[in-house]
Amino acid sequence: MGTDVNQTIKFVVFPKVGGLRAILGMQSGQLLQVSCLGAQCFPSEYHFFAASANTRSAAFSTGRMISLELWPFQHANIATLFAVAWSTGIVGLFSASEPSPLHRWDVRAEIVKLLWSSERPAVFFVITRSGRVFGYDLLQSTSSASLEFRVQTTGDVVDAAISNESILALGSGNGSVSIHTVNEQLRMPLVDEQEEVAELLNLTPKLKKIGVDTNV
Repeated sequence: MGTDVNQTIKFVVFPKVGGLRAILGMQSGQLLQVSCLGAQCFPSEYHFFAASANTRSAAFSTGRMISLELWPFQHANIATLFAVAWSTGIVGLFSASEPSPLHRWDVRAEIVKLLWSSERPAVFFVITRSGRVFGYDLLQSTSSASLEFRVQTTGDVVDAAISNESILALGSGNGSVSIHTVNEQLRMPLVDEQEEVAELLNLTPKLKKIGVDTNV
C-alpha cells in the first residue's frame, strides 16, 4: 500500500464496492485512505483545510490524533462517514469520498475522547482532559455544541465510554471512574432522525446499521 503501518495510531476498516477500504490515522496527524486490495483510492489523503498543501500539513502537525470513529449508521452504496478528534481541540466530520471535512469545530481544550451517541444518529460527544463534555446535535447546529457541561472528577480525565442507554463513564488517571446520564435533549431519538441526518449531509435517506471492524 506504500504506507508505513508502524506510523499508524488509529484505523477503521469499512466495506466498499470493489473491496475493503481503511482510514488510517498517522502519528503525524494525517488521515489516509487505503484499499485493502491495493486499488487506487480517492481521496488518498484527507485535509482539514481546503487550502494549499503547506497550510494543510501545518494544520495536521499541530496535534496528536485522539479519536477516529465511524458513524454507526451507514448505507452500503454511499461513502462512509467518520469523525476525528485531535489533542489540540480540533474536531472534523468527514465523508470517505471528500478530501475536506463536511464540518469542523474547535473546542480549544485538550481532547481525550470522541464518542458517537449510541441512540441518536445526529449526536456525538467530545470529552476533554479537564472534564468538560461537549454534546453536538447536528440537526440543531453544525457550527457549535448544543450542550456543554463540566464533570467533577478527582483527577484528569484519560478515557471515556458510552453505553447503549447513553450513560457516560469518565475515567481519571488516578483510577477513579465517574458515571453520568446524558441530558434527555441529546438522548431521546427523533422521528425519522436517520433520514434527517442523511438529508443534512447530502446522503441518500435509506440508511441501515452495519457492523464494522475498529481498532482505536
